Amino acid sequence: MIDRAGVSATIKKRYGAVLRAQWLEQCATHIENELRGHKEAAGGGKLVHLETQVRLVAEQLVHSEISDSCHPTLVVEAGTQLAKRLPEHPGAFLQVQSVVEVGVSKYAMWEAAREKEDFEQRGIRPSYLPQLTDEDESGSGEVSSTAGTQGQTLAETSGDRQAKIPRKMLKLVLTDGQRRVSALEVEPIVRLSAELAIGSKVVVTGGQIIEGTGVVCLRAGSIRVVGGAPTQYAQQTLRARMAELLGLNDRRHAYATLDSSEKQKKILAAKKKLKSFQAKRAAASEAPTANATEEEAATASTAEGESSETVTKEDEADVLSRELEQLK
Repeated sequence: MIDRAGVSATIKKRYGAVLRAQWLEQCATHIENELRGHKEAAGGGKLVHLETQVRLVAEQLVHSEISDSCHPTLVVEAGTQLAKRLPEHPGAFLQVQSVVEVGVSKYAMWEAAREKEDFEQRGIRPSYLPQLTDEDESGSGEVSSTAGTQGQTLAETSGDRQAKIPRKMLKLVLTDGQRRVSALEVEPIVRLSAELAIGSKVVVTGGQIIEGTGVVCLRAGSIRVVGGAPTQYAQQTLRARMAELLGLNDRRHAYATLDSSEKQKKILAAKKKLKSFQAKRAAASEAPTANATEEEAATASTAEGESSETVTKEDEADVLSRELEQLK
């Protein structure tokens, strides 16, 4: 039998989550049915300790949609949806709605996620990784004698041989099920990464809120990653999220419906536009020499004036390169 009141009070004290009675009842009933089946199969059994009950309910909680399982706990400014303060200890139990690396371009993040995924799932090495030596290739399937974890291969235990995701500063959007709050990582937090699963549960405490913005500044020790993720977010990997932001998924779907003649027209148009971007980028990188002609100086001046546009369009030029691959 699940002690509803005891479990609810313990989870609130430990995580700051205020469970909805209806969700807790459904969760407890499900666990009781599971336990009853196991006890009958084993020919009886002892009562389940409260700590075990809390663990079983918490396992369901982290994989739930927070709006279904918890009451909202964020305190907001009157007449606005801006966060005013965080709940006292243990803090605010929140769900991750988005994670964005603000210090790296979206295309660079997508490219890194794609290469990491290809490396881990298909063994395709990214171009920036050092080439495998004969010794590595002969022992790549063997377990390293110095590996800290049983089953790790040489490639997995060599830090400079792993496909990595760029890391600068993260921006998170968190929700208590009713209200949302933005959070900025103002100093490195080891447990956070751009690959943090959407739907993960975190406990935020002690984070400073920037007055008038509702933005929470996260420092080491101000956020604790509890884990979990609802199944409906399983497809929202870092690669998929970046592809959606760049519009790559929409392009791929649209290209699949084109006939060959329309596809050829798109290829020619993309090539022409890409060539224009590349020419602007090359011109912007060249400075006029002391013996430059007036015409060359004018060209350089024009390129300099367009350099800001070139920089802001750099991602688009790279995406066009990917378009050509998708079209072919």
